[in-house]
Amino acid sequence: MEFDVRQSGAFVFNILLALVAGFMTVFSLVFFWHTDGFIHYSFIIWLIIALVRGYNYYNYFVLSINKKPVLIINEICISDEASQIKYYWEDILSMTEQNLYLYIKVKNPEAYLQRINNPFRKIIIGASGPSFRLNLDMIKCDSQVLIELIDDINPVP
Repeated sequence: MEFDVRQSGAFVFNILLALVAGFMTVFSLVFFWHTDGFIHYSFIIWLIIALVRGYNYYNYFVLSINKKPVLIINEICISDEASQIKYYWEDILSMTEQNLYLYIKVKNPEAYLQRINNPFRKIIIGASGPSFRLNLDMIKCDSQVLIELIDDINPVP
């Protein structure tokens, strides 16, 4: 089964927030030489906001524009296309749903971290602990229905 990106109001708002923060970074840099004090370095704050928001939503935005699925579930694995990670059923120890995230605990998390090519993404995911997560709010399916579908395909404790 394939699931597309949910283009909710929060998704659009966060994309616009990243764009506005990027614009404000450029705007602050233009007036960098004409201000003093805290405002003089405000471009740093705008740059951080733009980078964080852009990093969090860039893959979802690209998948949405290209009309590709964000999540693929089959008999072999759960494939998170936004994070570009495949969670194989034989490696999954448990799954829990909390605050619109599906936390997946795998047998050997270090092996899954080694499969991630992006070093920045590897650091961010590695810092979150021994479990990986899927953002259920970004998947075009009700979270409870999705969890029931996962249980029907391959029940995990």
